[in-house]
Order: sequence, then structure tokens, then C-alpha cells
Amino acid sequence: MEKIIEFLTWAEDKGWEVEKRTDRELTLTNEIVNRYPVIPEQFVQFLKLVDTCVAADEKSWFLCVNDYNREVELAFSWDEFEKISLESACDDDSWKQEITNFWDRYLPIALSVRNGYTFYAIDLGSEFGSIVCGYEPEFEEVEQIASSFDQFLDKIMKNSLNF
Repeated sequence: MEKIIEFLTWAEDKGWEVEKRTDRELTLTNEIVNRYPVIPEQFVQFLKLVDTCVAADEKSWFLCVNDYNREVELAFSWDEFEKISLESACDDDSWKQEITNFWDRYLPIALSVRNGYTFYAIDLGSEFGSIVCGYEPEFEEVEQIASSFDQFLDKIMKNSLNF
């Protein structure tokens, strides 16, 4: 929790739009809970604290409860890049299954349009809790960029990511 508070203070100081939640209870839709039954505690704490977290230039943002619950109409849904990939697969059911399996393992936590479409996601598989990054056009080809959510926040604060 300490790293999250440090990050939010840093973000506000840098001109980010940060809105904190008044209701600290986390309620996610069945769509999210059923697909991602175990979410790392660090990110759960972030979701409990933050309603909105958008970079000052509005080109990168964290996904929050309202995004996952589809409570607001946005240009990009939390699963936007999965939808794009599935659309690209057309009628290839095998490819569609591979895409779905990939996104079942990776929970998107942040999106960016700074240098094309980019996402950051938490690995819920063998590298549980690590953060990966993927880019268009092959969203399902990712690289690990942090071993934890706290390390991800650190890297953003140190400007070592193009976030």
C-alpha cells in the first residue's frame, strides 16, 4: 500500500488526473471475477484506492473499477486489444482460442496510445504478479517489464518506461 500512496502522490505532483475512491470496497462484475478469480493483492489495493489515474498528456492511463465494470462509455474498453485481435482472427476458431487463452492469463491494468496501441497486464500464470507489456499489431507477443506491481510503479516514477 505504501508504494501505491507514493505513486499517487508522485502522479498528482506531475499533473496526472488522479481521483481517489470514496468507497474502498471492491466490487467487480461476474465477468471479471469469473475470468480472473485471483488478482494479486497489490493491484487489488490499487483498485480499492483509485477511481481514475490518467497521465498528464492523457495518452496513458490505468484501468480502474469503472473500466472493468463497464460503468462508463470510453473510447477503449478494458479488453479492447483482445477484441481487436479476435476481430483479426476472422473465422479461424483455433486462432481465436489461442487469443482467448492468452487474455485469460493476462489481466490488462493500463493502456497507452503514446507510441501506438500499448497495454500493460498482470501475469496470472507461471510468472504470477509480474507485469508484461504488449504492442500492436501482435498484442499477444509480450515482454516482462517488472516482477511486481510495486516495481512497475517504481519504473513509471523513474521514467524508465515510456508510460
